[in-house]
Formats: sequence, C-alpha cells, structure tokens
Amino acid sequence: MDTLLLLLAAPIFLGLILKEQYQHPMRYQKGETFRNMLLAASYQLSEWLVWFPALWVYQLLYQQRFFTLEAGPGTFLLLFVAQDFLYYWFHRCSHRCHWFWAAHVVHHSSAGFNYSTALRQSLFYPLVGMWLFWSPLALLGFKPGWIVTMVALNLAYQFFVHSPDPRSWGWLEKYFNTPSHHRVHHASHAPYLDQNFGGVLIIWDKLFGTFTPEQSPCRYGVVNMPPKEDLVTVLTHEFGMLLADIKKPQPLRLRLLRLFGRPY
Repeated sequence: MDTLLLLLAAPIFLGLILKEQYQHPMRYQKGETFRNMLLAASYQLSEWLVWFPALWVYQLLYQQRFFTLEAGPGTFLLLFVAQDFLYYWFHRCSHRCHWFWAAHVVHHSSAGFNYSTALRQSLFYPLVGMWLFWSPLALLGFKPGWIVTMVALNLAYQFFVHSPDPRSWGWLEKYFNTPSHHRVHHASHAPYLDQNFGGVLIIWDKLFGTFTPEQSPCRYGVVNMPPKEDLVTVLTHEFGMLLADIKKPQPLRLRLLRLFGRPY
C-alpha cells in the first residue's frame, strides 16, 4: 500500500520537478534529477521487499494489541498524530545514531535542495530497521494496513517541503513542517545542524527542543560529503566509514559506541 500510494502520486511529483527545473534551472545540478530518481526507484524496491516481513511482525503485534479500535475519523486522527510522533523520533535517531545515519545520509548528501531531493533515498533505509519504529502502533490497536497507509501519506506530504521557495505558509508555519523549516533541517552548519526533525507537524521539535527558525541562508549537504557522486559511492560511502571505525582495535564497548553513537 505504501509503494502503491507513492506510485499514484509519482506523476504529480514528476510534474512539479519538471516545472521547477524549467522555471528555476539554477536550482538543479547536471544529472542530479536523474540520479535522485534512480535512488528513489531502488528505495521503493527495497521498501516493497521489506514490507512483507514487516507486515508479518505488525500482524503478530496486532494480535497482542492493548485496544481494539474501530475505523473512523477519530481513530485515523489519532493514528496520524501517533505515527507523526514516532516519525519525529525515528528521524531524530537517524541523525544521532551512526547505524541509521549511514542510510539516511544519502538523502542529505546533495549540495542542492529542490523537489527532486525528496526522492533521494537509500535502498538501505528500510533494511536498517526503519519499519521497527512503527511497531508500537500495532500494539496500540491500529491495523497493519492502516499503519502502512499513514506512513505513505506522511512521506508524500514531505515531498512538498523540499522547496527553496521563500514564500511563507502563514499560520501553518506554527504547527506544520514547511519548506522554511525543512531547509533548516537540510543545512550542514550551525546553528541549523540537527534541527527540525518533524515529518508533518513541527510541534514535536518545539516540544523537545530541536526547533530552529530560518533566519539566514542555508548551506546544504552533510559534514562529510561523499568523495564522488556516482550511485555506488553515494549509497555506500558512510557505511564504509562506519565499518572502518568499528574494525579498529578497541574494546567491544567502543565498537558499539561507534555503531550506535553519534555519527559526527
């Protein structure tokens, strides 16, 4: 369902990318759009394969659910808030834990920022355990199919915040993740580094002290940019650095710290 919804939205995404590239060609680097689309395709294939065992786990957890919830507007509003809350912690963990960052870094390893950046995902992201973060939802009584659908809707929304358009979203800026907030998130320098992790709602960042408003231009990318832009390097560069770190002669405690500690 996740992949199906995103495939249905693909023509809209592609149309907006082509429109932006035509109207603002300076926002795009040569070959970047095609490269980002290839990364998106490999990510979708990986996610499709991972959803089979993930749904099986969700179903097992759902059988042990604490509550039985009926379909309805209130239930889906609750699911939206709960899933977005978990997304915040998943996204924050993806920046603070090297294991998850090794996959997530692909999304940030471009010096540009445009609609096609939203498609720039790693095929390793589902494999490192992204789906585990939604597991509590099944225990709370949300059906596995509902969970997958809500994850897809959350990710689809985030496509639209990958924009350098300086126009404000007005009062929505107070509560929702917007292009302004997400530009800050993609910046690679202080005071913006590791800020604004929200998916749809920005309130989690304000509650947990990770919100910074956009006040000056952002420099996009990551602290340790990959040395080349080919797909293999982009996908594996950070994993190579992580492996080199944990292979160094050191106590197990330090190896685990390298694996699950902060990446930079």
